[in-house]
Amino acid sequence: MLEQIVRAAILDGRIYRDLGESPEVLFRAMGIVLLAALAFGLGMRNEAVLGYGDDDQILKIFVAASSVFLGWVLWSFVSFVIGRMMRSTATYRQTLRALGIAFAPGVLLVFFGVPSVIGPIVVTIAKFWLLAAGLIAVSETHNFGPIKAFVPTIIGWYMSQLLLPAFLLPLEAT
Repeated sequence: MLEQIVRAAILDGRIYRDLGESPEVLFRAMGIVLLAALAFGLGMRNEAVLGYGDDDQILKIFVAASSVFLGWVLWSFVSFVIGRMMRSTATYRQTLRALGIAFAPGVLLVFFGVPSVIGPIVVTIAKFWLLAAGLIAVSETHNFGPIKAFVPTIIGWYMSQLLLPAFLLPLEAT
C-alpha cells in the first residue's frame, strides 16, 4: 500500500493501469481515503465552525472526515457519469478505486488548522496536488487524454474538495 501511495503522490500514471480488478485494491484505496479523511478531521478540530461549539471537537473531526470520504464517493460518481457521457467504458468501481489511490496527497490536509501562513499554503498545495493526481487517475482509468479528462476531473474535484466541505463545515468569519 505504501508503494501505491508514493506512486500516486509522485503522479505516476502507470499505477492505475497496474491496479487490477481484485477486491483488496478497493480496500487499499478506501484506506488511503480514510487516512486523508482522518488528517483533515484532525486539522479541523480547532477551527471555528458555524453551529459547533468548542466542546464539539470530536463531532467536528467526524464531520470533517466524513466530508472527505463522501467527497471521494461524489468525485468518483461525477467522474464516472461524465466519463460515460464521453463514451468511456470504465466502471464506477474502477473510477472509485483509481480516485481513492489518488487521494494520497490528502494526508497533507492535517495542516488545515496550522495558524499563520504555513497551514493555508500547505492545504492549497495539497488540494491542487490532489487535483493533479485525480486528473491522472481519471485520464488513465477512462483512457482519456489529459485534456479530455479535465472536464470530469475538475467538476468532481470542485464538488468534493470545495463545495461539499464548505456546505458541511461552514467556517465562522473571524
